[in-house]
Amino acid sequence: MDDQQDKEGRKEHENSSPWWSTACSTASDAQHFLRSLGYNISKRSVRRLLRKLGFKSGIKKHKPFISYTNQKKRIKWCRDKASWTVEDWKSVVFSNETNINVWGADGIRCYGKQVEQSWRSFHADQTMKHGGGSIMLSGCITSRGPGYARRVYDDAMDSQVYTHILSITYRESLAYYGLKHRDVLFQHDNDPKHKSRHTNKWISDNEISALKDWPPQSPDLNPIEYVWRQLKSKLLRYDTRPKTTHHDTNASTTAIITDITTTANKQYSVLELYEQQLQKIKEEVKEDELRLAKKKREIEHDERMIQMKRKKIGSLLQLKGLEQPWTCLT
Repeated sequence: MDDQQDKEGRKEHENSSPWWSTACSTASDAQHFLRSLGYNISKRSVRRLLRKLGFKSGIKKHKPFISYTNQKKRIKWCRDKASWTVEDWKSVVFSNETNINVWGADGIRCYGKQVEQSWRSFHADQTMKHGGGSIMLSGCITSRGPGYARRVYDDAMDSQVYTHILSITYRESLAYYGLKHRDVLFQHDNDPKHKSRHTNKWISDNEISALKDWPPQSPDLNPIEYVWRQLKSKLLRYDTRPKTTHHDTNASTTAIITDITTTANKQYSVLELYEQQLQKIKEEVKEDELRLAKKKREIEHDERMIQMKRKKIGSLLQLKGLEQPWTCLT
């Protein structure tokens, strides 16, 4: 059923998309299209024309595929929560797991140097065979600050391990901030071990209220991702890299998590994150409205100029007794 809805959703999206969004995604596509209409034009001219029209080229970003069904679930969840107040969000305890590579992130890292400067060792990012390993952490954050985190050894996380970790980190986090189970909503995603019969029974037995209907494929809605990012960023600032995952856990992670508790929360509290995201969305919407209004004015001006030119040309043709060439198009 979901697959059929996904196909229908993609078909609906394709039918609603303008011709240039699919047929002409590059300057080469636009050149071929214009040549099929009889215009002999180079790619350079196409690019120049596109820039003049306000188009800007860019490198496509890698984004996870989200099925049409899950897109609808995400939108529905956001609309349902749009009426929530700051006080409502204060009651949510967000949780998740993350992997930390011993030798830094998997993404591209950059450096800067002067043209005449010779290459130095710190201009390279050192690597180890098989990546040097990684560790998995499970933790949570509250509106009052980050909670406790615990390592998942050998990445062997199942329902039993998950509930055991919750019995330690979640309970101790609430106790640290003086929170009660009845005063908070516990959030976790739709990972099978989070939604298993064993986990649901444990949550029910411990009288924990869970945030319902968390949309699938939605890590971007969880502010704990910003805390994980800060933790990994602080790891990269250490002068001495850990040699093993055990060294990473024993010598670095505990100190960094303590550091996160005192500093990262000031920069990335739950409320600040939602306020920043809301303000950013408002600014983007305002900019889009201004751009659309400007384009609308330009189009209206162009239409008026075309009508004026048509009238002038029509008057001249009438004087000479000739038929207007565009009458057949109307």
